[in-house]
Amino acid sequence: MKFIYPQTEERGMVSLLSVLFFIILMSVVSVSFLRVVADQQTQVLQDDLSKGALAAARSGVEDAKRALLLCRSKSGVAQAACYDALSETACPGIFSTLDMRTQLSLDANSDGSIKAGDPLNANYQRYTCVTVTRDTPDYKGIASDGLGELIPLRATTSFNQVRISWHSTDSSGDGPATIPVAGAISLDSNPRITEWHDGAGKPYIAMPRIQLMSHDTTKTLSAQQDSTVGTFLVPNNSAGSTMQVNSIQPGGGTPPLDKRSAVNCTGAQTGYACTATLDLKFPQPATASYYLLLKSQYGTPHYKVELLNNGISVLFKDVQPEVDSTGAAGNAYKRILSRVGYKADDYFTANALESGTSVCKDFSVTATTLDDACSPHMPTPPSP
Repeated sequence: MKFIYPQTEERGMVSLLSVLFFIILMSVVSVSFLRVVADQQTQVLQDDLSKGALAAARSGVEDAKRALLLCRSKSGVAQAACYDALSETACPGIFSTLDMRTQLSLDANSDGSIKAGDPLNANYQRYTCVTVTRDTPDYKGIASDGLGELIPLRATTSFNQVRISWHSTDSSGDGPATIPVAGAISLDSNPRITEWHDGAGKPYIAMPRIQLMSHDTTKTLSAQQDSTVGTFLVPNNSAGSTMQVNSIQPGGGTPPLDKRSAVNCTGAQTGYACTATLDLKFPQPATASYYLLLKSQYGTPHYKVELLNNGISVLFKDVQPEVDSTGAAGNAYKRILSRVGYKADDYFTANALESGTSVCKDFSVTATTLDDACSPHMPTPPSP
């Protein structure tokens, strides 16, 4: 028997095209995946280098602080030479001299940069430029709740005014706050901290307390222990901002400052809501040094202190130097500006005792031993 089949033209072209299309698709997916992996690796590497560069820049700031303390420890010709090195503004900056690097035990690379980071220096961490500006136009800080900041009023030339600004209005500043309504502060007592807000619960602008002190090297401490005046700076929207200080010496007559002084908080100084000016009307002997103690019980605002001479800005002399440090790791660079300060002078103390919890104090005069009456009332210390 003979069968006759119809003739067909199938040659497998559709299957071949499908395979080719699949191969191309998988190739594109594979290449895209490899590209994503490579980009992620590059991003991780750049992040690591950026963090290393920032760490190197911070190392430059710390070494600059060591250099400042080194120069302060010297005297005479050696101190003058040390401060000359600190005044270098051309990169690599204050560590360009071999003597400064040797005294601080710093290692330099062949390009003049200073080694920073791990001993192996796998990412070539270094800081390439560190400069110091010892004399600055102001003193800046953030008030600590209940703790005082002692600021030396030491200037490059004479001054007769001290201007205090607080509550930063910048985007990263102290945030929204209201001005206390009239009558919120009595003349005899301050309100409770829990009451320092308006009727809607919005906090008032902080109310710092300031003290102006003097120290005369020709007098004993006991003879000048009362050489100080102080006041609470009460936020206000209409009061003036200048307070006249006639004297800060014992027996100086009428107290120059009220216990509480209303201060204009309508933004007289750019970047700050409140500004107060102390107008110093008393003669300032050449042997005296002056200090400002700034303390805040009602909030932790940013603040700025400036020295003026008849309204013209005067530079602080080596009180809060500014350090400009550029760090690098590989091909990544980071630059930071930092204000650094010195340990407070020993003439005054902000607090005899500071504690984060309640304090019980016993006092007795006796010839016999007494039990510690405070022990039952003190909190149990946390376990290590």
